Amino acid sequence: MILGDLNADPVDGDGYQSAIQGLLHEPRLNRAVALGPLRPAARGGFALKLRQPRIGSPKYWTQSQGLRLDYVLPSQGLRATASGVYWPAPNKANAELFWNKQGWPERRASSDHRIVWVDLER
Repeated sequence: MILGDLNADPVDGDGYQSAIQGLLHEPRLNRAVALGPLRPAARGGFALKLRQPRIGSPKYWTQSQGLRLDYVLPSQGLRATASGVYWPAPNKANAELFWNKQGWPERRASSDHRIVWVDLER
């Protein structure tokens, strides 16, 4: 299991993209979570008003500047059943933890990074 704020987006930003792409393609990791249908996602990123364009999908962003920087990457032998990024859209419950009244990411109430989670089964 590899998890945490790796500060590297596979297609955007100024991190080591080749390094995180290599990690995400590592065959010992659970492919469905790293790059497939169980890749953690949320609707919150779609509401961001970014100052610079991004290539990556807002669906997978975990940080308020429109980047996927935070990861939960279980090993191939662990069976994942669900995943997500806890980032509600501005009009959803608990949105005040993430958004101010003008629709910008709220920095005072929580981190600029979002919680990434993966449910695992034995």
